Amino acid sequence: MKYVFLLLCLSCGNDDFRKVEKLESFRILGVKASLPEVAPGSSVDLQVLVSDFSGTEASISGNYVTCIDPGISRGAKVSCATVVETNTFTINMNSLGGRTGLSPVVNVTVPTDILNGRDSRDQFNGVGYIVIFSLTVGGTDYTTFKRIIATNRTSPNTNPQGSTLLVNGFPISRAPVDGDELSVTTSLPENYDFINIDGTQEARTEKFQIAWYTSSGEFSSSKTNADETVDYTGDTESSLTLAVIRDERGGLDFVKEAF
Repeated sequence: MKYVFLLLCLSCGNDDFRKVEKLESFRILGVKASLPEVAPGSSVDLQVLVSDFSGTEASISGNYVTCIDPGISRGAKVSCATVVETNTFTINMNSLGGRTGLSPVVNVTVPTDILNGRDSRDQFNGVGYIVIFSLTVGGTDYTTFKRIIATNRTSPNTNPQGSTLLVNGFPISRAPVDGDELSVTTSLPENYDFINIDGTQEARTEKFQIAWYTSSGEFSSSKTNADETVDYTGDTESSLTLAVIRDERGGLDFVKEAF
């Protein structure tokens, strides 16, 4: 069983020490929720961001289960002892440009009573509702999960918005070549409040992180901050460049260009 723990690393398991930014065989790169933070009882659309650039399977089947967070962030096993919902889905890989993109929408509903019995701090900061996705590709099992945060905040978190990939400061119009500097434009980070253990309320600002991927060549760093550039090196032109944007609160977006 191969697990991809999105909150801890970009990929885990026996990857033969490959470059984390290289898109070749099947990868799970993230899970995008239409709303990363919601009020109890809300409906949320989820899509798995996958890549199988050099693969040949026309379709990939998977299933998902949902449950209230058993404590995964505190070291609990990625599993649902008490399943709330389960279903299946299929990804048509050939419909994704560069065989890289989002799965069909999976819709889940956060329980209306998820905050019942929780203290005011948990109700404000949020309680996780977990969706665990399992896929089998070429005889190998992959598992990843998404944490939707149920909260009573009046202004819950929304996804960052990726806009344009830049090469040497200009909108990308060709495949990157050796020596190019890449960056991505994004929406502004959101300000939010967080209640500490001692009950004090702290004002915070999100920090965006960009994970870089390419089907050819290498980057000087697999991750950058939103205001940083990354250097591309390679003897051949890249036919697919992907930037995945995360906001550290469950928000995700991506920008993809194929040449």
